[in-house]
Amino acid sequence: MMLEISFYQRTIIPLKTLCLVTIFPALIAFFIIKKHYNRTYQLKGFFFPLMQSLLSFGFIACYSFMALNYYLADTNFEVKSCKILNKHTIGTKQQQPAIEVDYNGTEKQLVFYVGQQAQIDSSNYVMLTIRKGFLGYDIFSDITLK
Repeated sequence: MMLEISFYQRTIIPLKTLCLVTIFPALIAFFIIKKHYNRTYQLKGFFFPLMQSLLSFGFIACYSFMALNYYLADTNFEVKSCKILNKHTIGTKQQQPAIEVDYNGTEKQLVFYVGQQAQIDSSNYVMLTIRKGFLGYDIFSDITLK
């Protein structure tokens, strides 16, 4: 799941698509393993087999989808400029600076290191080096504050 989060931060993929890619394989696996799971662990109900299916098969399918898009991406790069919509911090213990940009009608949050806070405060635009993913979703290769 941690690898999926790093892919998601660098890719423009709608959350709805990722939910569908996660839920459908999980439901298929649930119906296949439910009876065997309940017999093996002597449990009644559907909660544990459903969670097992979601957390294993669903997230494996989601990771495979995102990795396929990321690792087999096109090698041609394109640079786009985007206006910074919002500047804020995320996290509770170690707050990291983040910005929100409008990329082709989709709001995307970009997270930076703590040492880049001064650059973020003085920037109004961000230059994104983008390449097209294998499945058609754009990937951020480089992010430069302007």
